Amino acid sequence: MRVLITGGAGFLGRRVAIAASREKIDVLAVGRSPSTTPPPDSAELFRYLQLDVRDADRLQQLCSRERPDAVIHCAAPGVSRMAPTGDLVGEACAAAQALAQITRAHSVPVVWIGSCFEYAPSDKPIAETHPLVPATEYAKAKVHSWQLFQHNKRPGIPTLTLRPFHLYGPGENHARFIPSALLAPRGLAENRFGNALNTRDFVYVDDAASGIVSAAKLVVSGSALPQESLNLASGRGTTLAEAARLAAVTVGKPDFAYNFTGASPLPGYEPQILLGNPGLAAFVLGWAATTPPSEGLSLTWTALSHTSHSTQTSCALGLGHS
Repeated sequence: MRVLITGGAGFLGRRVAIAASREKIDVLAVGRSPSTTPPPDSAELFRYLQLDVRDADRLQQLCSRERPDAVIHCAAPGVSRMAPTGDLVGEACAAAQALAQITRAHSVPVVWIGSCFEYAPSDKPIAETHPLVPATEYAKAKVHSWQLFQHNKRPGIPTLTLRPFHLYGPGENHARFIPSALLAPRGLAENRFGNALNTRDFVYVDDAASGIVSAAKLVVSGSALPQESLNLASGRGTTLAEAARLAAVTVGKPDFAYNFTGASPLPGYEPQILLGNPGLAAFVLGWAATTPPSEGLSLTWTALSHTSHSTQTSCALGLGHS
C-alpha cells in the first residue's frame, strides 16, 4: 500500500507519516517546507518532497508517477493567537480543488483531515451530526474547502473525513497551550494563559495518527463506509488549569503558579467547553485515544527538551553536553 500525505512537514502530517511507515506502508509526504528533518524516533522512515498541494499540475504529475492508493490530506492553514494573515479560505480551497482533480484523474480515495473548530459550540460531547458553524478564518477555511472538495470530487470515490479534537505532542508549535504549559515553569515560555476553566478534549498526536492510518486502510479496502465523517476525540474533558497542573508535575515544578489572566482568546472563538464523542470512531475504525495524559505530557516534554533548534533551551534545561 502506498499513501501520499499532504502537509507532511507539519505537526500532524509528520506523525501520520511516521505511523504509516511503521506499518510497512510506502509513504511519500509532501509540503511547502523546503526540507523536513525527521524526528529522532522516525529514522527517516518516509520520503519527503517539497510540493505545494495547490499546484494542481505538479500534483497530477506526482500522482501519475507514484500511483498512490490513497491521499491523506493533512495540509491546512495554521492557527495561532495572532490574527490570521493571508487568504486562508482561498488557499485551502485551491488545495481542495487540486485534490478533487486528482480523484477524477486517478480514482484515488482520500482521507480528509478537518478540525473540531468547525463545529458549533455545545455544552455536551459533540457527535458527527452536530452542525458545522465555523467562527474563525481557520475553521471557515476547513469547512469551505471540505465542501468544495465534496462537490467536485469524482462521484463514488471513497472519502472519509476525520475531525481531531485538541491534539498535542512532539512537534507541536511552542506557542500553543501544552508546549507553553511545559516550558513556562522552567522560564522558557511566557507565563500567560487563557481561562483556567475552559475544558478541552486533549488527544495525543500519535493516537490520532493511528486512527488516520486505520482510516486510510479502510478507504483503500473497498469496504462500504458506514459514515462520511468521524471524530478523533477522547471523550474526556480536562480544564486548562488541570492540564497545566499535570504539565508542572511533568517538568518537576509542581508548585509553579500559572497566570491564567493575561492571554487574549483565539480570534472569534473560545468556547468554555469543546468535547468530542468518540463512539463512531470506535465502531467504524476500532479506534480509541489510549495514551494517558501523564504519558503524553512526558513524551512531549522529552521532545521539547531535545529540540535541535534551540541550544540555549537545552542548556537551560541542564541537557547540554558537559
